[in-house]
Amino acid sequence: MALVGLLAAWGCAGPATRNVATTPTVAPSAEPESETAPTPCELAAEQRERVPGLLEQGKLDRTLRVIAKANALCTAERAKTWGAEVTTLAEIGQYTEARKLAAEIAASDAELETKRAAKAALAVVEQRDVAFADTDEAKAEMTELYDAALKAAAAHEQEKAKQLFLAAWDSWRPNGQALYAAGREALALGDSAQAQRLFDRAVVDLERATGATTRLDTPNGFEETEDVAWSPDGRWLAVADRKSIVLMDSVTGREVRRLEGHSSLVRSVAFSPDGKTLASGSRGQSIRLWQVSSGRVLRTLERRLGEVNSVVAFSPDGKALASGSGDNTVQLWEVSSGRVLRTLQGHSGVVTSVAFSPNGKTLASGSADRSIRIWEVGSGRVLRTLQGHSGVVTSVAFSPNGKTLASGSTDESIRIWEVGSGRVSRTLQGRHLDVVTSVAFSPDGKTLASGSRHSMVRLWEVRSGRVLRTLQGHSLEATRVAFSPDGKTLASGSRDEGIRLWQVSSGQLLRTLEGHSGYVTSVAFSPDGKTLASGASDNTVRLWQVSSGRVLQTLEDHSNAVTSVAFSPDGKTLASGAWDDTVRLWQVSSGRMLRSLKGHSGYVTSVAFSPDGKTLASGAWDNTVRLWYVSSGQLLRTLEGHSGYVTSVAFSPNGKILASGSYDQTVRLCEVSSGQLLRTLERHPRVVSSVAFSPNGKILASGDWDNTVRLWEVSSGRVLRTLEGHRDIVESVAFTPDGKTLASGASDNTIRLWEASSGQLLRTLERHRNPVQSVAFTPDGKTLVSGESDAVRLWDPSSGNELLALRVIHDTDAGYAFTPDGAIEVVGTKADDAREYPVCRIGPMTYPFDLCAERFEVPGLLAKVLAKDASYREP
Repeated sequence: MALVGLLAAWGCAGPATRNVATTPTVAPSAEPESETAPTPCELAAEQRERVPGLLEQGKLDRTLRVIAKANALCTAERAKTWGAEVTTLAEIGQYTEARKLAAEIAASDAELETKRAAKAALAVVEQRDVAFADTDEAKAEMTELYDAALKAAAAHEQEKAKQLFLAAWDSWRPNGQALYAAGREALALGDSAQAQRLFDRAVVDLERATGATTRLDTPNGFEETEDVAWSPDGRWLAVADRKSIVLMDSVTGREVRRLEGHSSLVRSVAFSPDGKTLASGSRGQSIRLWQVSSGRVLRTLERRLGEVNSVVAFSPDGKALASGSGDNTVQLWEVSSGRVLRTLQGHSGVVTSVAFSPNGKTLASGSADRSIRIWEVGSGRVLRTLQGHSGVVTSVAFSPNGKTLASGSTDESIRIWEVGSGRVSRTLQGRHLDVVTSVAFSPDGKTLASGSRHSMVRLWEVRSGRVLRTLQGHSLEATRVAFSPDGKTLASGSRDEGIRLWQVSSGQLLRTLEGHSGYVTSVAFSPDGKTLASGASDNTVRLWQVSSGRVLQTLEDHSNAVTSVAFSPDGKTLASGAWDDTVRLWQVSSGRMLRSLKGHSGYVTSVAFSPDGKTLASGAWDNTVRLWYVSSGQLLRTLEGHSGYVTSVAFSPNGKILASGSYDQTVRLCEVSSGQLLRTLERHPRVVSSVAFSPNGKILASGDWDNTVRLWEVSSGRVLRTLEGHRDIVESVAFTPDGKTLASGASDNTIRLWEASSGQLLRTLERHRNPVQSVAFTPDGKTLVSGESDAVRLWDPSSGNELLALRVIHDTDAGYAFTPDGAIEVVGTKADDAREYPVCRIGPMTYPFDLCAERFEVPGLLAKVLAKDASYREP
């Protein structure tokens, strides 16, 4: 995901000006008079003129904000829009405010039409603002209507579905979900005005239900979640995300580690009983065992007989692992050696799911042959075959006491089986409207969770088979459900690129966990400041037009993560280094690759042009620095001497010295013309992660894994000062163009600004949620840019204020600009598609952006913010 690509989507337009329509009449011989500024009441009148058009478009919230602005400008003329205001307050659901205004209108000498509007608004308020009994019967009625609406929606009967959703809202309030769902159906019918009215009403209803205010955010997005598993202590969540596994901290929601190595889709993940090992099965022929603490692969289990479809769990003692295969078999593996203990044969279709019983003596397997088999683990013989599903069995799960087995199927049903007799004790159907994708018992065995292709997650009472609650929030197929070890939280994974955590007792959404499919590695501005280049771990480089936010080029020839980008001094050429061991030179104007520089035998981590643009330096994990002729791509010189990976390279401003930082804890200063070593800077106790020369070339800054920045006198090699304050690895350093300030970004999620001459800490910038991978100043030094895994942020270094947070959507050229106070602009070449991706959060609930667009979207936001134009805060 080329997250930092969005960074260039900002402009430098000046503050907006107001055009006055009339020009004073002057005598022919007289000097022109100056234009008179409009009075506050004239400005208010302009705002009030917008009201009819806004209401026609269904923009209730926008109407109220415009009226509020007009009233603030000219209180004396409030009565001119009283009728529209009281009507809108009643419709949107602000009942207290509507009653108050209606009483004021009734006591005034307002026009008859306005008084009629107030009376009608009060009638609406009295009809809608009623208390609803908190009873199971009332909830059941609402649920029945809502489920009928879902069924109509699935049958593409939009008008019927809309009316049923509204009936569900009318039977139980507040019920913002029903208003939102009705709005989606209105949108599908092409009635955008009604949809907007319903969305604005839904926001107020949801805020009333949760006691929270609306805010806007955008998930970073897992690419395609296939499975989710809790660690035994409940602290970690493992998420199968396409070809990788993400370890998430369930408390903070942060990604801890990403495990990569599978060559195809990861279908399933499972923790060992002691929580120290994680197993993952892919759509290919391999299973991997990972050490949770380090993320390293302990063992790869391979049998080339068919695809591995599922790795459910370790045996209760952790000694064996079961996997289902595309060759219709189940394999039992010995974890310690990786050898196959036994192959269980008998299914006539792909094995889709397997589960050990709690005592580890039996194993259940579900299959595309519509059957479930119960196996004796010790002997491998079939104890029982369970038949009854009319579709593929997608998931099987034992109850905690091992006496009951639950199975989900493509026949849209769930069956509860008695393991001892093999008979069906209960069939749960009619509630899911599509394939049941996953089932799981709560730790106490009283509740069953199920996910479906229709995006719904349901909680069932096992004893009675009734639905306890329906969990709504996913927008696509809910692929997997899993209870936390204490049974209080349910995790659900989905193809909508999110993991949601739900409170089991209430059904409340607690948190949405968001991963990322790429992260920012390097940013660079062109010398004229008009173009920005970004490199990312999705193997691409993007060139963005700064003024418009438009993607100029996406450069895609690298076969592994791009780690560094740099513009030539004339801005015509871009260099990129990557983990494919190559350096590539690109023509900026066309995006054409000019040449590929090959020679490194390890990851290329850093590239830099000499000040005259004739030479390019590259550092790599082969412990060398290479100097290349830019014009021909020919290797000029290889600089050897480092005993560890080279992490960073930088030319001095006069181009005579090259600095290189390394894992060997040193910085080497070499003469470019001869390659001769001038000096080794050896005071670093750990890895040197970044180096940068001051603009006058007299000082070198270096970041260290010991959480410090060191400033060195280049001429003598002595340490001038050590800058302490970061609490984790310093990832990047950069000087302002005037050399007075140094910025350092670190893995403690902060940026620190230092006075270069004294080493004094000027300020700490702390809004990053993840390690800061890269920092850079714009050519004029007025803006600081920083990149992290899920966002890029722009800062005013003089004040330390964050200006914008920027993100892009994976595999698109569209993204978003956010301000700290919640305004958003959708930017890029696929802006219309992008509007469906952000979400608004109301308390614990999340909804697509269309619910909140009228409250937050601000055209031209980027340009206004950077021009210090605060008009974006106005209605």
